[in-house]
Amino acid sequence: MAKIMLEEVTKTFGENNVINDLTFTCNDGEFFVILGPSGAGKTTIMNLIAGLEEPTKGFIYLNDKVINNVEPRHRNIAYAFENYSLYPHLNVYENICFSLKSPIRKDQFSKEEIDVLVNEIAIQFQIKELLNRSITQLSGGQRQRVALARALIRKPEVYLLDEAIAHLDAKLKHLTRAILKGFQRQKRITTLYATPDQLEAVALGDRIAIINHGILQQLDTPEKIYKYPNNVFVARLFGEPAINTFPGELYSKDENILININGTPLVLPDNAKEQLCTKNIGSHVIVGIRPIDISIIREVDINKYSNIGIGEIKLIEYFGDSFIYSIKLNGFSFKIKSDQELDVEINKKVNLHFKMDNILIFDESTEKRIWP
Repeated sequence: MAKIMLEEVTKTFGENNVINDLTFTCNDGEFFVILGPSGAGKTTIMNLIAGLEEPTKGFIYLNDKVINNVEPRHRNIAYAFENYSLYPHLNVYENICFSLKSPIRKDQFSKEEIDVLVNEIAIQFQIKELLNRSITQLSGGQRQRVALARALIRKPEVYLLDEAIAHLDAKLKHLTRAILKGFQRQKRITTLYATPDQLEAVALGDRIAIINHGILQQLDTPEKIYKYPNNVFVARLFGEPAINTFPGELYSKDENILININGTPLVLPDNAKEQLCTKNIGSHVIVGIRPIDISIIREVDINKYSNIGIGEIKLIEYFGDSFIYSIKLNGFSFKIKSDQELDVEINKKVNLHFKMDNILIFDESTEKRIWP
């Protein structure tokens, strides 16, 4: 069991700050996900923890001990790289067991013990039939599973998994996520997992740290980040399809607080009145509404609903268990997600119902959440 902590860590390459004053703690036995787009600094964070890079400023702790100057081989950390980093002159079996035979663990495992461990991990990752193959004979997905098996075969204090299933096809990705989650729960080894894929982050993470341009945007459980994103960046990153955002203006009418979205008035729920008090009236904001919180309603039912707009269907996409409708409203494009096929046609007008209980409102200038 191990705890990893970064304290005010900055990493600079030349004049470029890749990591900026980053502080977070990954707790003992936690599956901790670092989520962010390409170039956010995820791999640099992993390299700093592994000791492959040194921080320009700040401290990295392993179990409350500063490890800035501890050599990588003495940190007892297993690292699975996105680019595999396999040894082409060794076959699959030899790659997987390589860490068990390293000088620092010399004579720790017998040949029989190594055989058992290699076969167990190979069966888990469905690569047992590949054990005698050359690395050069493997596909990208097969190489990625070999790299994962090599990292997970031993019991270090910490696993670092950098986009560890990025090159797998959809079916294998789903299977491997389940294997990783089950493996980590069984071993209770502290795991840091870096990915740009929010679906992976939600499926795997006990907590998620969202990074952008080397700056921590939010750190919390998946459920809390989804419900209460700190800012527009987090809200757009978290959800599939992404949240719809519109510029709007707050105003009051008949003791209600409304948002004007380019001519379409939407009434906020009563519990928003205290938070969005008089000082917010007249302010320009960014409105966030998730695709599942907008529905298409029939003309005959229009009087049953409030918060209605009229949009135009531009695209219909079928995803097996759901439909995504691309809509245009007052010059804005957005998406609706439904588990049903609706009786609508491309370029036809439709009535839209906005479910305002789950609306998100952000300050226009800072893009930080002001409601809820």
